[in-house]
Amino acid sequence: MLRPILYENKIVVIITNGIELSELHIVHEEYYNRDGLVILANDINMSGIQYLPPGTMDKPFKWHFEGGMNKISNLNVQVYNKHFGGLLGYAKCTVRNLQLENVSIEARSYTGSLIGFADNCKIENVIVSKVDLSGRLFVGGLVGGTLQTLISYCKLDLSKSRLHSTSDRAAMLVSQVGPGCSISDIELEISNLQKLTLFSNVINSISKPVFKNIIVHQREVV
Repeated sequence: MLRPILYENKIVVIITNGIELSELHIVHEEYYNRDGLVILANDINMSGIQYLPPGTMDKPFKWHFEGGMNKISNLNVQVYNKHFGGLLGYAKCTVRNLQLENVSIEARSYTGSLIGFADNCKIENVIVSKVDLSGRLFVGGLVGGTLQTLISYCKLDLSKSRLHSTSDRAAMLVSQVGPGCSISDIELEISNLQKLTLFSNVINSISKPVFKNIIVHQREVV
């Protein structure tokens, strides 16, 4: 059982294996009103383990998530009848120094390998490869949808990935980009057989999003 530590009135969660990661949503539900810090202690293999993303619109995931450059692999999220599918569901947090590999996620809307919907988040130094993402609306390789969010120094190798939206709202980086967002210093690798769509819907009202230094490499697949 995942047991949080109370330190200076803050919840600290140290995750060492897949079972503990799968219990994160339970701990978050119980200690939602406290500030929190999640630390990955090592690589995590989620093969054969059911996972429910923490964070909803009513109770957004607000805890700092520090990956320590460890890798979460074989994550499988099946919430096809719900919104917000990802490692995190609906989030208002910072995520840093994390690797995701071989991720399969299906949600009704707002599907992303890292976060379903990022609201006032900071995402930095995240590496993603080999994803299979699907949903009706807003499927993004990194994040389904964003608002007032900063994304920087991320690398995505999606050359062996599938992103599918039944409403044609799939994008390699972020599907729906809301006001006040900044996306910079991104490196993306795709195959020559894939359609290059970085964003499927950019909302320019109020505060226009900022895009800077997004580099795309295309790998030729015969």
